[in-house]
Amino acid sequence: MSLRDDVLPIINDGWSLAAEFWYTTYSFTVRTRTWSPAVGNGTATNSDLVIAPRPPVKELAAGRRFKVGPIIPEHGTGGYTPQQLNPGAFLAEGNTTVEIVHLLTGPDGVARACQIVDFDASDPGEYLLTLEIIDPREPL
Repeated sequence: MSLRDDVLPIINDGWSLAAEFWYTTYSFTVRTRTWSPAVGNGTATNSDLVIAPRPPVKELAAGRRFKVGPIIPEHGTGGYTPQQLNPGAFLAEGNTTVEIVHLLTGPDGVARACQIVDFDASDPGEYLLTLEIIDPREPL
């Protein structure tokens, strides 16, 4: 095991503990929506990955753009991979059945669809995502 692998579980536990003491008013969910027969056509089945502990969320632009993170990378006992956080970047070219929806649920309890504007994985100990609300008037 590397030092990184030894330290990340401790950092993750720290974030979990911090989340218990300071209430994070946003939640972040990655929804994989599988359509039959094709995206937007037919029946959709959702599979949600709720990111826990709730990562800090900072509003960057008047309710439209948000910085989410740090989110702890995968390690021996938890964390997330880039494929889990941004699965759309890993879909096969020509995909016609899977749609990825990133959901940011704010203090009002309404989940809003977002797109990833930036995925920063430059720090080996954390991921930072910049999300932009697709249509702030339309809850999902």
